[in-house]
Amino acid sequence: MLPTTTSSYTSPTSSMRRLRTRRPPSSSARRSADAIIALVSLFAALTWPIFVYIFSPSYTPNTGNAMADQKIRLMKEYAHKLNDKAKEEASIIRSRMKKLLRAELHDIVGYGPHLPRIAVVIVGTSAEAVAHSVESVFSSTDRNRILTVVAVLDGVAKDSTIEGRFQDIDEGRTKHSHGLLSHVYILKPDKDHGKKLHLVFQNLPLGIGASRRIGVDFVNLLVKEHIDHGLKDKSEDIILLMLRSDTTLVDKNWINPVTAALISPPPSSEEETPQKKAANAVSLAVDFIDAEGNVIKSKEGSVVTFGLDAQFEWKTYSDGNIEFLDSYPTPAVLGSATAMRLDVFNNLPARDNGLRSQFSADMELSLNLWLCGDGVDVLPAARVVVNPSLIPTGQSLITEDELARIGASWLDKAYQAQFFQASSNREALFRAAEKAKDSETLPEKLLNKCRSFRWYAEEVNHDVLVAEEPKSADESSSVLDVNARAHDSKDKADLKVDAKQYLTEEQMKTVKSAKMQSIVYEDFSNGHKEHPHMGAVDENGTWGYVHDASALHKNPPAFQPPADKSVACRKDDHYKMLTEKVKVDFEGHSAAERSAKRRVKVFCVAYTTEKNHDRINTLRETWGKKCDGFMVASTKTDKSLGTVNIVHQGQEAYENIWQKVRAIWAYVYDNYYNEYDWFHIGGDDLYLIVENLRLYLESDVIRSAANGGKEPLKDWEEKFQTPLFLGRRFAEQGNMDRIFNSGGSGYTINRAALKTLVHRFPQCSPNYETFAEDVMVAECFRKQGIFPFETRDELGGERYMPFLPGDHLSYVIPPAEEKDWYPEYTVGKLKLGLGHCSKYSVAFHYATPDLIRRMHAILYGYC
Repeated sequence: MLPTTTSSYTSPTSSMRRLRTRRPPSSSARRSADAIIALVSLFAALTWPIFVYIFSPSYTPNTGNAMADQKIRLMKEYAHKLNDKAKEEASIIRSRMKKLLRAELHDIVGYGPHLPRIAVVIVGTSAEAVAHSVESVFSSTDRNRILTVVAVLDGVAKDSTIEGRFQDIDEGRTKHSHGLLSHVYILKPDKDHGKKLHLVFQNLPLGIGASRRIGVDFVNLLVKEHIDHGLKDKSEDIILLMLRSDTTLVDKNWINPVTAALISPPPSSEEETPQKKAANAVSLAVDFIDAEGNVIKSKEGSVVTFGLDAQFEWKTYSDGNIEFLDSYPTPAVLGSATAMRLDVFNNLPARDNGLRSQFSADMELSLNLWLCGDGVDVLPAARVVVNPSLIPTGQSLITEDELARIGASWLDKAYQAQFFQASSNREALFRAAEKAKDSETLPEKLLNKCRSFRWYAEEVNHDVLVAEEPKSADESSSVLDVNARAHDSKDKADLKVDAKQYLTEEQMKTVKSAKMQSIVYEDFSNGHKEHPHMGAVDENGTWGYVHDASALHKNPPAFQPPADKSVACRKDDHYKMLTEKVKVDFEGHSAAERSAKRRVKVFCVAYTTEKNHDRINTLRETWGKKCDGFMVASTKTDKSLGTVNIVHQGQEAYENIWQKVRAIWAYVYDNYYNEYDWFHIGGDDLYLIVENLRLYLESDVIRSAANGGKEPLKDWEEKFQTPLFLGRRFAEQGNMDRIFNSGGSGYTINRAALKTLVHRFPQCSPNYETFAEDVMVAECFRKQGIFPFETRDELGGERYMPFLPGDHLSYVIPPAEEKDWYPEYTVGKLKLGLGHCSKYSVAFHYATPDLIRRMHAILYGYC
């Protein structure tokens, strides 16, 4: 993995701080040196008695004194035993040290599970084009990272000249590298490495689909042999790269972002195995060679899609923040170079050998990855160069027979009518689809194993979306009728998907930049061995403590209003804002309670330290008990208060809140994920109006946003939802490209967002120390295309407040010469006075226990 970096952040408080990243101290050279030092030190520590008793001046073989001789003999025996023990321990250390050194020098076993080897499969009909691609693999990739390169020459008879060409590459007579060394062996073969290249001649052409699988079958056999002979750790996930024959690798660092995307970070010790993997599959970004031989870099955000005519088309990913994304989704693989873990490919259910062209095989691969897996992303940091003149024209088109096979495999009869309509020979396509079902290699029962094609159209590729459920072939009156419906389907689809009656244009843009996520729970804890998944300890320091988050809601304590009503209800700015503008929506809350619909379940967490435990009863008596789940993350577990000592990396300090919040979110995910729909976090000076928050989360706006901007979710158990990140938006240093949700009033995330955040923790500044946890959380989300959602009401009133009610009422923007961070950080128009807060505000910040009781008394009728 490459080290994660983050930009500096300046606090908007009076105490300005600059943040610095810490470089990890480990390196392979240091590990080797440490092993040698350990070997020498251990040997000296265990053998010093030998030298003391042999070379000491008082030593003599025979003193003439029986008792003294007996003592000397026992000492010598003891020294020999220590010597044997030293040899045993030294042998273990030497063995470990050799493994470290071998990992850097030996190409047979690679570098270990966290830097796994790659297997490259290249299929083509032109031997020279394939050889050119193979050369680029060896010249751009450390040979120690290469398990094998399989070159399949489809429709090419065995030829000694061609064999010699590929043998020269395998023996190092073309440019190649191992480790940091790059060279060419011209006169003799490279003896430092074993055979890496496997050449397959197929006299009779089988097509791309079948040839790819021949290549992968060889890789699987090779992997099995390596495991059987102890040359591969079972925890090493081989990366499979499908490289097209018109494509070359040109960047020597291409493998780093691919590894980072597909493989988890390295374990903290040799005994541990990598954590859960990240991406499902990735396509490398594509640049092109034009007719004059110039390399033309593709546009940022380029993706591949296809429409109802089933032909591929380049488009641009519609997101203004594309430069901040490590990756972004593409409806179809870019085709030139696609990488995934070998086990992902082996588990794909559809393998149709009847798909002979390059693009039909790519379409099947795309549908496999999206409908039966977690999709495919583009990696802008890993690029390849394509020479379009090298691929035969016939391979760039999908034949009608192949279209029929794809339709028969992936579409029900109703959708086939739309998919086949682009052909003038539509009826023949339906007959071909029926005939294809008798083929031995046609995938079966995909509709029972994978998501539907309609899901793909609605969630991934809108170019094949139709507004209404299409009629089946039997129900269609004519080909002309089908064509007419298809002609205006895009307009109808856009009207449906935009859902303008629910979301603003800005909100829709935010929603569309985030990829919908499965909310099915996955275990990311790696056995709770490492931060941030270490968990909590109970009052006695015993690990594994799980707090009863529902206890407070089930047994709520009575609210104790301020004793002096005249003080509590005095008519100051706080009172004015909370009586003339901000309300608790009791009417909406009562109606929702009477409704038969299940209400959204909210988990609330506040963080504090033991010295502030005197604040907690106020939270519990006011807003905490209204949350379905409530917890206070602290430095000491106290069951009577609901505080939990969640252990985090580094010191307990204001400058390390990022690590504290990472541990909190990991603990919440590990223990409460399936029990709640939404999660809110803030400090111990937060006041939350839970009724308003719950009603907002149940609104059509939020339910539509969670459903990708379409019709509002019917319930919160839908398996795929859009990650949502709600709060008060601030622009870091006024930079509108770096918007975050202020941690002051807290922020609210749904299950899809929580899962995404915790999943990406290992790749998101895992060792960084900073107080700016809200900026860090936003940065983690930003890398996944998830941006803070606009939460203002229809009048522009804010729902999440960074200050107290009276502060917002009285705030006045200072003159330009008096710089104030608040207007600079504000996103959108900063409304003043009563207009600043929404009628149904959600949260306020900087509230002392006394003020929390005052606010609660005012809002809930005690005044």
